[in-house]
Amino acid sequence: MVGSEECVDWSEQLLAWEVVQETLGSYLVEVGVAEQGESPEFDAKFFHRQREDKLRGAAAAADAGYPENDGLVLDPETGIPSLKAFRAARSSRSTGSPSGLASATAVSLPTTTPSSRKRR
Repeated sequence: MVGSEECVDWSEQLLAWEVVQETLGSYLVEVGVAEQGESPEFDAKFFHRQREDKLRGAAAAADAGYPENDGLVLDPETGIPSLKAFRAARSSRSTGSPSGLASATAVSLPTTTPSSRKRR
């Protein structure tokens, strides 16, 4: 390309490896993937295992909370989740109901599968 020789060499903007090693521990704490005082040894396997453990924990918490979640409904035949739409509370004068709450209506969540996506 014309003028490309005038562009900055991106590799000149990289940190020296010694600087990376010195600051890695505090950076990992700052971005939330390590705790203060943990060893700055960090590799892809550790990161993958850590993310997987966090995801499993979040999934377990969601599963454990499902029975108490009145707004989430799973279709027994398809397993597709849907949320009930709740209207804001109103006074009993405006709705005529003793509780002042309008009824809930189930709303389906959009789902995509590889075959349902449009190709561009």
